[in-house]
Amino acid sequence: MPLSTRELAENLLESAPDHVGWSIVESPNAAGRFNDLVNWASNMTPQQWRLDANVHGYHLGLVLLWLHSEVTRRHGGETSLWPTVSNPDLVPWHERVRSELFVDHQPTSGHRKLLQRAAIRYSLRHTFEEEEANNWFRLVYLQFGFTREDALQRL
Repeated sequence: MPLSTRELAENLLESAPDHVGWSIVESPNAAGRFNDLVNWASNMTPQQWRLDANVHGYHLGLVLLWLHSEVTRRHGGETSLWPTVSNPDLVPWHERVRSELFVDHQPTSGHRKLLQRAAIRYSLRHTFEEEEANNWFRLVYLQFGFTREDALQRL
């Protein structure tokens, strides 16, 4: 049985650093959970999505951000965030849940709000104080540092 949104979020937060401007990769409990995150997403029903969005919104935003950062770190490039995380071959969301998250491979306003609220609530590294259109894009990349593709190129 997949872990719940609340369980995943609380597990991550349990080992989160105690400073403002931390990144998800800094939490020791973030390591080795990629399969749990994909399993969580693939088992998310539209009913569970609505419940989590209404009752566990901060946790939902945190787990989404964690999932996005892990998918991008493994499969993305330096400029391919949204097409990568919205790819159904990488994250098999239920179609109705996917429509809550993405329109034409871009995040919906509700999706962006979930990410922003979680980042601010949990004091994650972000650039929302800067007036820039790429804040959500940068938010995800700030959670892990560099992609696998970038690491291979640098080697």
